[in-house]
Amino acid sequence: MNILIRTDGSVDIGNGHMIRMIALADELISRNFNIIFLIKKDYFWIKQLKKKYKVIKCDENNLKLFQILNKGDITHFIYDTRNDLIKSDFLKIRKLNKNLKIVVNDSPEEIRKHCDIFLSPPIAQIKDWDWTGFNGKIYSDWEYVMLRKEFHQI
Repeated sequence: MNILIRTDGSVDIGNGHMIRMIALADELISRNFNIIFLIKKDYFWIKQLKKKYKVIKCDENNLKLFQILNKGDITHFIYDTRNDLIKSDFLKIRKLNKNLKIVVNDSPEEIRKHCDIFLSPPIAQIKDWDWTGFNGKIYSDWEYVMLRKEFHQI
């Protein structure tokens, strides 16, 4: 399986998204998945990720994202960043690849309603959000919080 991870990290937005997705990527690689990171924000992270993963620098209007997904060889798209994609982007992604599985991690934004799987720590406000039109599955509990392997021993 080929997985595209769209995330970012920087001084401005923090590095939690990056650390979570690196933990997930490491686990998926150990299970023979192919991983591509698509990031915009920070050249530090591009340099760090290139040591271990395939990394593509995303442009501001997300054309690279749509080009990659249009090829049809990506099986899963994991989105863990904020204020980048909007509802119309997710609808376009669906049209590009109808078999693509879309995972959104920990986002209160409207785009969460357009994924197949929504992952989140157990926060009370999930029950208060409008889920009208959502046909996917919600996984919200501590067991769905991604941690680096170093913390598994604790």
